[in-house]
Amino acid sequence: MFDFTWKDFLAIYAAILSTLVFLWNVRKSRSKFKVIVVHGNSEIDEKIKFGVYVSVQNTSHNVVFINAASVLYPYRRSTFWSKLWHLVRFRNSPISVGWIHTSPSYENIETGLPIVIQPGDSHGFLLPAAALNELTKDRSRSEIRLAIQNAHGQNTYSKKFSIDWLDDSRQKVQTAPQPHH
Repeated sequence: MFDFTWKDFLAIYAAILSTLVFLWNVRKSRSKFKVIVVHGNSEIDEKIKFGVYVSVQNTSHNVVFINAASVLYPYRRSTFWSKLWHLVRFRNSPISVGWIHTSPSYENIETGLPIVIQPGDSHGFLLPAAALNELTKDRSRSEIRLAIQNAHGQNTYSKKFSIDWLDDSRQKVQTAPQPHH
């Protein structure tokens, strides 16, 4: 049926190899970064402040241009059908359906953005607990996530991060005995 010679096999091998190298080069040429959210503290205005530390790590071999950061907090539960409708209607990821995007600048939180991050480097900033509490006061659940936007307008989201400790401090403030005058 097929009468292959060694030259045919060599041509098939070369075609497969060149396709794999092309795909590898495309993958390596894209800028990628990772968003990590952890508990942290930092010195702000000569005081040590506790809160949520955000690290943006450049994991690619290219320079990454970061424009903005958004704090996301849930305001309602989203169903499978609402996510599917969002996917069909807007043709983009439904990861943020049911979440409110808000800017740290509303609480005068200094993020140091926009910034250029070199390959292998990272940039971090602190979201102080008091400011984060005020920024997300309308949340329906005790979790947040961060969205970091690059210069092409593409968002990279962090994993969900529990801030139930922030709710504990809010309840203590609300239930503290009031002094009598």
